[in-house]
Amino acid sequence: MPSITYQLAAEAAPLMPGDGWTVRPSAASGKEGAALEHPDGRRVEISPARREGYVRARVAYPDTSYYLTEHHRPWTEMRADRGGRALEQAIRTKLLPVYNETYPKVLAANEESRKHAEARAALADHLAALVPGTEVTRSEPSPIVEYRKGGTIERVTAQILGDGLNILTFRYVDDAATTAVMKAYGDRKGPTPMTTPAAVAGRVAEILGGGWKADAGPWETYGRLDAPDTDTYTLHVDDHGELCLWANLDPNGEIASFREMRTPEGIEAVAEAIAEAIRQHHTAADQE
Repeated sequence: MPSITYQLAAEAAPLMPGDGWTVRPSAASGKEGAALEHPDGRRVEISPARREGYVRARVAYPDTSYYLTEHHRPWTEMRADRGGRALEQAIRTKLLPVYNETYPKVLAANEESRKHAEARAALADHLAALVPGTEVTRSEPSPIVEYRKGGTIERVTAQILGDGLNILTFRYVDDAATTAVMKAYGDRKGPTPMTTPAAVAGRVAEILGGGWKADAGPWETYGRLDAPDTDTYTLHVDDHGELCLWANLDPNGEIASFREMRTPEGIEAVAEAIAEAIRQHHTAADQE
């Protein structure tokens, strides 16, 4: 017998705005879950809520480099006995306005990420072609550099562009080949994305403008942001790989954290979000 979530989704599907919505069981929402799916890839997960007799509806996105916040992931709950028409109305009024605006941006970011991945792979292949016997690995081993002082490099494993997916291993590389590889790598087109906390802090200072300035810690492992008559803010990467924003004078310390981004667009979105978090924190501090 179909679950109550599947029955509600089946009732709601033909009422959903836009043609083509279908329903199927969904393990992503638990063993009693269901999903409303559109041919363009949009998906709304329906699952039992914690409250007895209620169901929850939430939007779902594909894996993406686009920076998604809680605002981009709306959800709603309703009593299951209200029926499929009430579920469709709740989805249409509470979920779809944000979802329909954000979903195309996610697809665009994923397409941009795909293009960047192709470009990085092509660059790795180009560099590998400069040195006979070079290995290209599309995986993420720990980077290793082996050399002898005053001698020819015997083996170098280089992680190209820091994406972890295009690893070049050179063996018996002479000076001419090393120079050719480094020149080819340096001649690549396109801006270099911000890859350190200090670099992100520098971009945040540019976004904030005014008297904001950024300083870098040793090896750019952290970045410091301050301006006249403000708290000092610090960016660093924690043990979980997240970029954390700290306000030095705030007793709570950390005020925001952000997951790793690898595309220029994703990192730019994080920088903008950090700038906004600093503005809000600074405004709240002034009102206290």
